Amino acid sequence: MKALARWLKDGRSSLVFTNHGNPVSYKAVLWSYHQLRRRGGKRPVVGNYMTHWQVMELVERAGLELVEHHGYGFVSPKLFRLAPAMSWHVERWSALQPVLNRFGVNHMYVARLAST
Repeated sequence: MKALARWLKDGRSSLVFTNHGNPVSYKAVLWSYHQLRRRGGKRPVVGNYMTHWQVMELVERAGLELVEHHGYGFVSPKLFRLAPAMSWHVERWSALQPVLNRFGVNHMYVARLAST
């Protein structure tokens, strides 16, 4: 994050990035499964998790400040394949609910250089 922050020209420049592993989402159901697979060490583990607070710590350590934050990805891709029309409506409605934003598996962040 620090290396990316160095590319920002000034306080008007933005860094847009995503987190695709919010554990406070439907991924919470899979967390213990992935932890057990990590301990076995036989196969590469799919399922990296990063909380919003861990992202915020990275942002602050890099000398950035958060400008915007949006959560999305409330419906599992498997459910999208099974019921695309219903899933799309649930996804759109959920994304517009400020309280539900924190429960999306994907989060988009916009940051800029912290003002001094």
